[in-house]
Amino acid sequence: MKKIFIIFISIIVTLVIGFFVLNTIIGRMELVGSSGISSNIIESKKRGVFIKEYTSSPNPYKINDTLQVTIKEAWLEYRWYYCDNLDEAGIYPGFQYHLCIRSTKQDICKYKPFDISIGISGDKYMRISSSSSLVGDFKSMPGDTIEYIVAKGRLQNNMDTIGIVLGKLVLIKI
Repeated sequence: MKKIFIIFISIIVTLVIGFFVLNTIIGRMELVGSSGISSNIIESKKRGVFIKEYTSSPNPYKINDTLQVTIKEAWLEYRWYYCDNLDEAGIYPGFQYHLCIRSTKQDICKYKPFDISIGISGDKYMRISSSSSLVGDFKSMPGDTIEYIVAKGRLQNNMDTIGIVLGKLVLIKI
């Protein structure tokens, strides 16, 4: 009876380990070729996609009485994708860029994409990329100062459909 129990436990352990290994392999395969965004400046530099760092003044940057963005890190990087070696990055042709802002959960949870828009056009628009970060895309290299209009309402095709301007978010190159 003890031998059967040991064999049974060995089979269960082998199946669980096999499941995790297979899941890891499939997960890695799904990432290869997909778009990536660095989680911080160190990772961006390690991948070779970092361009420049930004900050705000003051920090946290107050947009209005209820909205602010605390800039823990803000950086521009090339738009990139995962390679076979997941620690490496391939840079998309055409020199497209991501502006990444690492903030706080407290600040980001107040930003509701259907109620508030950071940016008023698809070319200059911030979206939530995690519970404590924002990301925006640029087709061409932005300057040393980046300014976003923050408005009430959801991003539409033009300013008339956005609504009341609440303020702005300004980032400057360090």
